[in-house]
Amino acid sequence: MFRNFSLGEFAMEFFSILKRRAKRVIICIGRALKEALAVQSVLMMILIVFSYFYFGGQVRYIDIIAVMTAFLAFTWTVFTFTELSKYGMKIFHRYDDDIIGEAFADMSRKSFLFEKGLEAFCNGEIRYALNLFTELDTGSYEKTDREKGILALYRGRCYHIMGIYPNAVLSYEKAEKSGVVSEPVRLFMASCCGKNGNIRQALEIYNSFLDSDSIYAGVIRTETGHMYLNMGDTENAAKWFHEAVERHENYAEALGGLALTYVMLGKYEESEKYFCEAVLNRISNADDFIKHYKELRTAAELSDTQSSKGGESNV
Repeated sequence: MFRNFSLGEFAMEFFSILKRRAKRVIICIGRALKEALAVQSVLMMILIVFSYFYFGGQVRYIDIIAVMTAFLAFTWTVFTFTELSKYGMKIFHRYDDDIIGEAFADMSRKSFLFEKGLEAFCNGEIRYALNLFTELDTGSYEKTDREKGILALYRGRCYHIMGIYPNAVLSYEKAEKSGVVSEPVRLFMASCCGKNGNIRQALEIYNSFLDSDSIYAGVIRTETGHMYLNMGDTENAAKWFHEAVERHENYAEALGGLALTYVMLGKYEESEKYFCEAVLNRISNADDFIKHYKELRTAAELSDTQSSKGGESNV
């Protein structure tokens, strides 16, 4: 059961979300003003040149300036509101406004809880964010189907990051059933399916990307390679990473995957070659990759040494 809130606490929550929304709206208005000014500047330059050649010598310049100033104010206002209209209700969300859209855009407590959870999620406070999303999901708050799907998506992301993959898959599936369908969500689901050992479902999702012109098609081979690598299936991992390298898809990540694969295969010279190439090609999260590679290689070499000593003692 969730505790009741006093009038004072409710007022604090209301003004807190009002402050957040007002700040976000001001930021969006600033962006819209800049966009409008850029469009309107071009129009004004055309008008100035036209006025100079058409009215020059016939109308006082002070009158031309007055008319142009009024025109400037009018068109800037129109262009600004045109740019603002593109945001719609998304104007209220600081993060992921393209995903959240018009969900949780009112001034209610459910929107306050969601924004609080979203802020915590984006700040890396994953467990706290999950608690807030769960309270909102299971509480007696009226929610649209879209809002239920958005909550399921973010709960799935929390479970995914925390390594609770079965719960993550269930949440992603719930999000899709509620209409929150996007390519990133399907990739997240495939990753969790692979880590759950459900290779068939993961491959079905990955293959659907390979057969499309999706912008994510270029990362599928490396994602599949990492899935097999995490299972210890170095043969299939190497196959997918090599295909990605040959196609120059997600190139640095594919090189990094090969470096790790060849460490696990005990082929240290080849591993070192791919490791250096991955770093030179600016693999993402390079510091973490270098640390992981060195730890994996140290452990593999130590295991080889112990195995050889064990073999000698048996002789």
